[in-house]
Amino acid sequence: MDRGTYLAPSRGNDVLLRELLERYALEVSPTKRGYADEVFRIKALQLAKISSYALAKLTGQLRAFAALEAGAPGTQTGGA
Repeated sequence: MDRGTYLAPSRGNDVLLRELLERYALEVSPTKRGYADEVFRIKALQLAKISSYALAKLTGQLRAFAALEAGAPGTQTGGA
């Protein structure tokens, strides 16, 4: 699983990241202190292109590209 070779059974292969984020926002986020802020960030992430990919299709390269596209800290390249 850690090597990215795990294949989830049945429906696991076609679950979209967007669907997983929605479920997380409904089931897990409400139990946290920073609920409102977290749900705000989840909703923003659901609008990103990467959220339309199935979980089985997410690779390290795709995640890195999405982080660059979103301007995530620590993902900028270039000399300093």
